[in-house]
Amino acid sequence: MGLLEQLTSSSDGIVPEGLRQLFKRCSSDYNISISFCEIYMEEVYDLLCVDDRKLTIRENAQKETFVENLLKIRVGSCEEAYKLVNIGLEHRRVAEQKLNRNSSRGHALLTVYLKPNSGPAPTAKLCFVDLAGSERLK
Repeated sequence: MGLLEQLTSSSDGIVPEGLRQLFKRCSSDYNISISFCEIYMEEVYDLLCVDDRKLTIRENAQKETFVENLLKIRVGSCEEAYKLVNIGLEHRRVAEQKLNRNSSRGHALLTVYLKPNSGPAPTAKLCFVDLAGSERLK
């Protein structure tokens, strides 16, 4: 995913293109929401939340895994989605390494939720994952 650079309407890559296509094809039939979290040092953090509290991974009665208290924010346009992603990017933990000036320290999960405006259809989720790299590889 390479989510370390700010997104704009002209950004290239799978995340900006994925968001553009979702809004182009689905925005009139679905409510679209976004969550953005990071797993750093085996702890989960909400990248859209101002405070830096650790979150807990839980399982509900239907055996679905979720992050408790993770913000899920409704967006009405691709531009709003970009703004949220950019807020999350500002909260990511990065450090300079020999091979990479802005190396991500944790894994990031950007999840897009699509809930139909009408009918009993379930919510769909699309998850973009950015795995932290290892600069120690030789």
